[in-house]
This record gives sequence, C-alpha cells and structure tokens, in this order.
Amino acid sequence: MLVTAADFQANVDKYLAMVSEQDIFITMDGKPIAQMIQPKMENTDSTGDIFANAASGIPAKAVRKERTESKPGKPLIGLAAGKLDFPDDIDFCNEEIARLFYGDVK
Repeated sequence: MLVTAADFQANVDKYLAMVSEQDIFITMDGKPIAQMIQPKMENTDSTGDIFANAASGIPAKAVRKERTESKPGKPLIGLAAGKLDFPDDIDFCNEEIARLFYGDVK
C-alpha cells in the first residue's frame, strides 16, 4: 500500500494496525522514502531464547548442546562448528549478563 508521508503522520495508528496484513510504502513527492513491514518473529525470538535459558537455571552445557547440534535440514553455521573446545567455566557470567540486560528478574 502506498501512503503519503503527511497521511502516514496523521493516521499512524491506522497504518500500524494494517502493517500486519500488508507492507506500507511511505512516499514523498511521489517517490518511496520508507517501507514498513511486519517483523519475522522466528528471527527476532532466537536472542531472547538464549538469554531466557541463561537466566532460567538450565545448565550451560545443555543450552550449548542444543545450539550446536545440527537440526534436520539445517546445517551448522560456521566452518569450525563442533571443532572447538571450550573451557567448562566459559558461561560463568551468564547470570550477570542477563541481569545487565534485563535487570533483576525474579
């Protein structure tokens, strides 16, 4: 959908509701200047999952194993995947990092 910048500013709530159904192209002087699209949640959720696991008490080795095992149809990323050896205490500050990102979550 094409909308002018002035129309977008006047009706931003309307277009925020519509973006889940279709992309919104914002124009100025008849030329597109911006595109508003719905985020792909499968990409944005992955970082949150990592920090949630770190703060939830799940052992670091279990999280690491899940993240490094190849899933059917999904190859491991990186040339050195599975070839590196990490010290057992590599995740010693996960709780501190989660606290810095999210504050004290109880």
